[in-house]
Amino acid sequence: MSRFFPKRLMLLFVLNCIVLGGIAIGICVTNTLNSSLGIWLSVCGTIAMLCIDLICLYLVEQDLNQINRTIEQVVDSKRNIESPVFHLLRLEHLESMLRQLASRLYRTEVERDREHQLAVFEEKEKIRIKKQLTTNINNELKTPVAAVQVCLEAVLSHKELSDEKRIAFLNRAYDSSMRLRRLLNDVDTISKIEENSDSIKIEKVDIVEIIRKVLKEFSQQLSENHINVKTTLPEQLSIMGNGFLIMSVFHNMLDNTIAYSKATKIEIILIKDEIDLVTFLFSDNGVGVQPQYLKHLFERFYRVDRGLSRKRGGTGLGLSIVKNAVLFHGGTIKAENNQSGGLKFTFSFRKM
Repeated sequence: MSRFFPKRLMLLFVLNCIVLGGIAIGICVTNTLNSSLGIWLSVCGTIAMLCIDLICLYLVEQDLNQINRTIEQVVDSKRNIESPVFHLLRLEHLESMLRQLASRLYRTEVERDREHQLAVFEEKEKIRIKKQLTTNINNELKTPVAAVQVCLEAVLSHKELSDEKRIAFLNRAYDSSMRLRRLLNDVDTISKIEENSDSIKIEKVDIVEIIRKVLKEFSQQLSENHINVKTTLPEQLSIMGNGFLIMSVFHNMLDNTIAYSKATKIEIILIKDEIDLVTFLFSDNGVGVQPQYLKHLFERFYRVDRGLSRKRGGTGLGLSIVKNAVLFHGGTIKAENNQSGGLKFTFSFRKM
């Protein structure tokens, strides 16, 4: 409240005292001189004092009404409130506070609306992704299921088939069933990460030991494709995470590199070991990927070469699993082409 308000109250008090003093003098004059002049002075003084008080009360009421209107504007969340005009009460400080409150309320409302719109968009995006995933899974299932059905029908309906052709059909059916199994396993992994992340077990895991196990698993394939793997890793590197998901990161990267890169060399390097974060580099010297395809690598069922991917039995979910597993561990991942050829992935895991 402004310092002018107490001054005005003091001024009003002084005026009332002067008028009351005049009335008292008038009464004394009347008693002393037995004159009607004192009576008139007393009556006029009283009327003047009442008029001044009524005017002051009216102005105070107007100011209070203005304050009420301003507060109503604040409650209605108006961004720009009308500037109140005070007649007697000087309340500039209150006006300033009301303006600040209105501004804060407006910003809060805008932020709330923005968060609501973002939540609605994210929910719609989740629904869209689920529908797209369902459609893609349906399309992906048709090919191996149809292949199994055709092969088994050929074996069952053509009993005159030679053993060689019969075995060829059965092998083809087996390969299709394995591809179907990999697809279902990959879909199950993504579903666990996205929908049941709270149920995923978190424990202390050694990433270096996991990498050794994956390399051992792929040792025959690496040898058959004449791929040399170079690692720059410590003896041990433990974080709090899920061993299966971390294994799926390196498993899918190796699988994709062997299947599609035509590389002869793979490097797995620990490039940073910070207090709360570990960062790895996974690179190869293969054919790489054209720049326009890089941003799509982690999309579900996206294939740079669909024909080659289907021939190799890929599900199109490998790198999507990699990204989701990295995000689950609080990290980030990006893919780039090596200047000397090939592809490199830089990704991190939070130590939690």
